Amino acid sequence: MTKISIYAFFKKTLYKASIFLLAFLLIFSEFLVKSPPAFAWIPKTHVYLAEQARDDAIDDGKVTINKINSRGEIISKVGDYNVDSSILQALRSNPEQYRAGVIGPDAYPDLLTGQQTIHSDNTKTGGTNSNQWLDYLWRKSDESPYKTLPVKAFVIGYLTHAAGDIYGHTFVNYFTGGKFELGENALKHIVLERYVGKRTPKLSSYDISIDGVREFLYREMVDARPGEELYELLKGGGSEYSVPRIFSKLRAELQRDIDDYDNTINKYNRRIDEKKRAARDCDPLDFGCSAVALRSQAAAIEVEKQGFIVAQGWKRAYKVEWRKDIERGLREWPVFSHDLAKATFNPEGIDFDRVKELSGDYVENHLILMAGAPDLSIDFLSVIKDVLSPIPFIEQQIERIERDLLNYLLKQGTGYTLEEIEKYLKNPERYFDEVMGRGQGTKTSLESFNRDTLNITDKGFDDNFRGSGAPEFFNYERFAAAYNTVVVSKLLLLPTNEINRLLRDLDDNNTLTGPNIMLGFVKTLDGSNEQQKMLLAQQCETYRQLFVKQAGEDFCLESIATPNNSTFIPILGYLLQ
Repeated sequence: MTKISIYAFFKKTLYKASIFLLAFLLIFSEFLVKSPPAFAWIPKTHVYLAEQARDDAIDDGKVTINKINSRGEIISKVGDYNVDSSILQALRSNPEQYRAGVIGPDAYPDLLTGQQTIHSDNTKTGGTNSNQWLDYLWRKSDESPYKTLPVKAFVIGYLTHAAGDIYGHTFVNYFTGGKFELGENALKHIVLERYVGKRTPKLSSYDISIDGVREFLYREMVDARPGEELYELLKGGGSEYSVPRIFSKLRAELQRDIDDYDNTINKYNRRIDEKKRAARDCDPLDFGCSAVALRSQAAAIEVEKQGFIVAQGWKRAYKVEWRKDIERGLREWPVFSHDLAKATFNPEGIDFDRVKELSGDYVENHLILMAGAPDLSIDFLSVIKDVLSPIPFIEQQIERIERDLLNYLLKQGTGYTLEEIEKYLKNPERYFDEVMGRGQGTKTSLESFNRDTLNITDKGFDDNFRGSGAPEFFNYERFAAAYNTVVVSKLLLLPTNEINRLLRDLDDNNTLTGPNIMLGFVKTLDGSNEQQKMLLAQQCETYRQLFVKQAGEDFCLESIATPNNSTFIPILGYLLQ
């Protein structure tokens, strides 16, 4: 192989790598356009509500389930129910892993896979739905070697995220007009979700950790290999933007090429061995068997093999190293996603500088190499520009990406720059009336939303409410969607026999046969009224004794009377539409 042909190969590979990297970045932009992240509860609110369920569980090993009257008021206690013993132990010993799980598919295995694949119902395009993922994680956490307390805490947190989403999205979609879509709907989601986040009470700790969970995340959510269940889960519609899917598939293709090369070498070796063996077995008196001729044939095959090695062996070596780069990058993906989650979902606000730093480091240290660039100490962007200089459009895109990757992606995906979007994220209250008073969905104002939905007395948003030095926060027991989230977050901590005891206490003859109340019914975490398919909603009388009627629910309405002075005033506005 001449130096010129080797250079041509690497130039061609660099070209492919740069195209792959650019395509990946543009795919990310397309993801933001078609399926931008919709949180319903932002992570701060998710974690706060989950902590209410955890706090109730860890003090005495029981959770209290209350009874609700037709006006949405807590009137009595149904009972105290025993938390599953292994779940209780996990909650007590691994609160940080539980909180990481509560952030759930908004962060793990990554935002793209979580939003597009795990949050969505992709069954019509050959993909999966949300329940398949929840069931998969539940089963895997109960199998060796992952049957550990940190993994148990994480997976219970993951189910708790799903519990929050089915009520949070029902609530948010009611006011925004539907799931997150580019344009006016997107701004309504951002403003409403961030405003509720500002009204969320503070916790003493938002610390999250994947210690003891990292290998589980890698093996069961990232490391997709042909023939394994994860590989099948990441097939079909909804996985187009998934880094685990993209690079696991590429790794499998490289491995096939490597295996094909090895198989060819093995065939050469078998042919050579057969000739040499035949030469050794030649009887000197058998004039029809020539050991010299057979050894000569073996030598000719050896020459042919060496020619193949010269022509193809260095390509195999390159692909082996490329595969290793993918392995290293995928193994680091859970850590990158975790660090990104801490920077993105900081309760004090998004740390954009940290997000840029983390993203840049991963692209430079892993993504470029995973895309197929040679593992050399080079300024890769300058090489890309040199290789792609004959293509002006791509060269211009690279220059824009090099100047400001984050703004490039945001502008391509949402139509807004970081500076333009930041004002809605930081101060949603300033734009609440303007954004929430127009377009699709139920229109509302800051004053009426505070009064009728959050049940707080602040008519606007006062950072120093009544001189107390802090804004007024919602009380989850007076905020219907938040209350419902906490109730189901408690219920999913119970073993099957305790759920069935609760059903009997409510004179409901249904029986839970599955391992957890949150499994078996959620097709999508982004839609509305998924809770209608839950076992506890099969009899409206049962459901309405446990859950408050909230904005956006469209089932079991007949058992709710219009309240005169309800604890949950938002019911009034909804029922009188």
